[in-house]
Amino acid sequence: MALSQRTAEKAEAAVPQPLLSNVWTEEAQAITYENMQKLSRQDSFQIGEKTYQRKILKPKDIVAINRLQKKSDEATSRDDDEAGMNILKEQAKIVLKDFTDAEFEEIDVVMLQSVVGACLLISKGFRRIQ
Repeated sequence: MALSQRTAEKAEAAVPQPLLSNVWTEEAQAITYENMQKLSRQDSFQIGEKTYQRKILKPKDIVAINRLQKKSDEATSRDDDEAGMNILKEQAKIVLKDFTDAEFEEIDVVMLQSVVGACLLISKGFRRIQ
C-alpha cells in the first residue's frame, strides 16, 4: 500500500463520523432547499420526455393532500415503501394535470418526488407572490 493511500485512510478514519454525516446532511439540505425554491416558481415540470402542468388546487384538494400526508407519515414510520409509493402516485394525481396510474409506472420517480414535494410546499404557501 502506498504511503499517500495509508495517510489518506488514516486522515479519513480520524474524522468523526457524526461530523461527516452533519456535513452531508447540511449539503443535502441546502441542495433540497435550492431545488424547492426553483421548482416552486414553476407551473410546469419536465419529467423525462413529458411536461406536466401544476393544477390550481381547490379546498377539497388541500384536504386530500393533508389526508395523504398523514398516511405518508405513517407509512414512513412503518418503513412501508410500497404504501409510500402509492401515496406519492395519489399526490401526483392531485397536483399535476392529467397524471395517470400508467404514467406512474414508467416515470422517473426521484424527479416526481421532487416535483410533488415542491407542489406540496406551494400548497403550504412556499412561493413568492409576483
